[in-house]
Amino acid sequence: DAVYNAAPPARVPSGPVGGGGPPTALFLGRLTRQKGASFFLRAAALVCEGRPDARFVVAGDGEDRLRLVEESAALGIARNVLFTGSIDDACRDRAYRDANVFVLSSLSEPFGLTPLEALRQGTPVILSDHAGVREVVPSAPHVPPWDRRALATEIEHVFADPVYAARLVASGVQDLEGCDWAASAAALETTLQGAIRDSQRGTGTR
Repeated sequence: DAVYNAAPPARVPSGPVGGGGPPTALFLGRLTRQKGASFFLRAAALVCEGRPDARFVVAGDGEDRLRLVEESAALGIARNVLFTGSIDDACRDRAYRDANVFVLSSLSEPFGLTPLEALRQGTPVILSDHAGVREVVPSAPHVPPWDRRALATEIEHVFADPVYAARLVASGVQDLEGCDWAASAAALETTLQGAIRDSQRGTGTR
């Protein structure tokens, strides 16, 4: 049985996403190779070719931070990328709300809570097709993390089409109906009780 994680409930803000400034894409996570921030930057460089005003926020810290800063400079997009370092919960939620789109570009992600947090804040998400959270948010667009052109195209689509962005949020929020910790706990309890019954039948114990 699959028992999924959930995000804390939050009221989805009404109105358009973004902070009212340049179009912004957000990456949030540990800065390690597994999390795929480098794929995010490579897609960002392609987006900036047609949208030099675009902004890309990399929130989080880790052993790859310096390498990623250097990579953004090598790609010619250092002025378009903001590295925030670690942020607290209030800043995290503000970052979600100020972004036009959240990108999960992990090379490997058993689940991934951040897309659920982003949707709870009213921000559309783009997922790596190597993320387990796809099973919970099947309506979200997903691409291979290393396909920078496909990722850039999805980011550009959200930037250019507010109706599309709003539709992604609405469908994502619908996917999350009933996705809460109480439901996950109940599902886990049912699974464990079933496993106990199966074990008892197999051993003849009571």
